[in-house]
Amino acid sequence: MLRNFPGLLFYTDSYTLLEAIHADWPIYPTGHGWHLALRSLANFAQGTKFYQIDDIDKCLLFTISDPNVLKSKGEDIYGKNLYHVAIWHEDLIELSARGLAVGVTSISDFEFSIRKFNTVKESLGPDNYIEDEDGNLQIKTKNGGFIVYNIPIDTSSEDWQEPKDFVFLPDKTIELTPAAFNTLTSTVGEGVHPDIFAKAAPLLALNFFDTAIREAVLLIEHSIKTVHNTDQYGQKLIDLHIKKILELDKFKTSFIKCYRGELRTLTKYVRNDYMHNQKNIDEDECSILLYRINDVYHWFLHIKEELIPN
Repeated sequence: MLRNFPGLLFYTDSYTLLEAIHADWPIYPTGHGWHLALRSLANFAQGTKFYQIDDIDKCLLFTISDPNVLKSKGEDIYGKNLYHVAIWHEDLIELSARGLAVGVTSISDFEFSIRKFNTVKESLGPDNYIEDEDGNLQIKTKNGGFIVYNIPIDTSSEDWQEPKDFVFLPDKTIELTPAAFNTLTSTVGEGVHPDIFAKAAPLLALNFFDTAIREAVLLIEHSIKTVHNTDQYGQKLIDLHIKKILELDKFKTSFIKCYRGELRTLTKYVRNDYMHNQKNIDEDECSILLYRINDVYHWFLHIKEELIPN
């Protein structure tokens, strides 16, 4: 459904900032900053474990499904129907330093490079390379030649130590702490879109917090249905919506992947939960969810301008 794309990102700050990740991932970070990383991870239920499946350009890709289990079933760990999240190294380090994420170790460029070197060496097997006296590898190629992979050099000294701005995950997993969800209440920002406010405000005044969330998330679903004049709902509606956006050929695929990821998690972990269950939430939890919905609604309105030109 989505075309291959090298990873140029459109971020939410007026959709003009571009950044390259040299990987065709199913999703990309929505921006820089620990608060954005926190909100991306908190899209999922408290207690969710995130499994690292890739690490490129100082950015980690996670899935919420155990990759070993997926592989044993013959499934693609990058599959578009799985749930993924991508987080920058620097933001994971900050989340860990604030006590909001566990499983993160910060290391230097040299430590990161030497771990990568040893991983490649181990994966090759001793029959596929020649190691010189300095530890550099001459890796055999299919055409009978060699490519050289030099062992990393530690440039630190007594007078200068490399900053520890790379991430290493000992267990290849991370998890948010309970404090992370409490912290969200102070990072959600100010104000929501008037459309969402009109739906939620009367219900908030009555302390009907779960109903306010239900109405707000249904606003997005109803708006998408109206744009496409369809009765579809849930994930099928998202698939139709994304298909129509792709047909416009006006947005970078990487931006669409981020938008699709936000819509899918919102549908599965908010829309479905609040439509089919009575939820007991307080005002702070309601605020967090409303701002998540608000973010996605702003993305939708930006796209709607192209779907329905004035």
